[in-house]
Amino acid sequence: TYDETGEVTSMPPTDCVIANNVVLSRRDDLVDQRVVPPNMLWEGNIMYGNNLGITTNNGIQWIDPKLGLATDGFWRPATTSPVKGAARGSYSYVTNDIDGQLRPVLKDAGCDELMAITTVSKPLTSAEVGPAWISASRPALQTVSATRQRFTMKWNATVGATYNIEYSDAMETWKPIPQPVSATNPVQTWTDDGAQTGGLPTKGSRLYRLQQMP
Repeated sequence: TYDETGEVTSMPPTDCVIANNVVLSRRDDLVDQRVVPPNMLWEGNIMYGNNLGITTNNGIQWIDPKLGLATDGFWRPATTSPVKGAARGSYSYVTNDIDGQLRPVLKDAGCDELMAITTVSKPLTSAEVGPAWISASRPALQTVSATRQRFTMKWNATVGATYNIEYSDAMETWKPIPQPVSATNPVQTWTDDGAQTGGLPTKGSRLYRLQQMP
C-alpha cells in the first residue's frame, strides 16, 4: 500500500484504542486507513459527514452529532445531540471535559460534556496570552520605509506619551534603543540611520517593534 507521496506504508499501529470521539467533516474521508491495524479497538465513536473511509464497525455510529458553532468559537453539541450518554468503555482517568467540568459516570461522547453549569476552563483570548507587544498598547503604524542606510516609521501617537522601540537582527535577542521616544506630534516619526542603534546591519534584515509605555 502506498501513501500520497508514493512511499510504501508498511508499519501499521498495533493495539490502539479509538474511543468516544465525535468527528464531523463535509469534505474528505473521516478516516484514512492505509493498512489494517492489528488489534485495533473502536468504541463509542460518533462520526458523520462526507465519507467514513473504512468499513463501518460496531465502534462507530454514523449519525449527525448536531454540532453548532458557539460564541466561544467551539463547535458544541445541541441539547438534542445523540452524543448525550453515548460514551462506551471504562476510562476512569477521563474525569473532566474540555471546560474543566467533572464528567458523570454515564459520559457523553466527545470532549464536551453537556452540562448547564459554570465552566472552569475557557478558550483564552488574545488579551490573555502572548507578549505585551500584541496588545491594545501597540500603536497603529502609518508608514514604514527602509533602505540599507535608513529606517523610518510613523505612527499614531498621543502627545506627551512615551514610546519604547526595540530592534533585533535575529529575532532571538531584542535590544531597546538608548532613549525612548517622547511624542511631540499626533503622528510621530522615528528614524534609525545607525547612530541610534550602534550601526545598521550590512547584510540580513533588522526587525523593529514599538510599544506605548504605561
